[in-house]
Amino acid sequence: MFYHNGNIFSMIKQVADCRGLVSALGLNPNRSGMIQCPDPAHNDKTPSCKVYHDGLFCFGCGRRFSAVDLVMLSKNIAALDAAKWLAARAGVSLPIGNAGAKVTKRRITTGEKDSKRKNKGGQR
Repeated sequence: MFYHNGNIFSMIKQVADCRGLVSALGLNPNRSGMIQCPDPAHNDKTPSCKVYHDGLFCFGCGRRFSAVDLVMLSKNIAALDAAKWLAARAGVSLPIGNAGAKVTKRRITTGEKDSKRKNKGGQR
């Protein structure tokens, strides 16, 4: 049994096993449990990313990865789709709809757009 705060991402991170996930995604770790960094911005020639039970850490670029991050980068999909994929793999049912994702949208008014443009031009 696991506990969650209603956020599907925290729920998935509690049940996902990154060691098994890495193998399932075809990212074969070496004997030390290292893989090449999944970040496309890090051109990793030798494995520098350590796989732990609850996440990954790249000693080359210093970035940490969760199970959701790893699936997003490996499959080139959005975070919510990655969470759904991991939930299906772990046999976990997710909240109906996108309620657990805590995604909010709001319309930006013309006045806000103009003020952002003015502020952006003066900052470097």
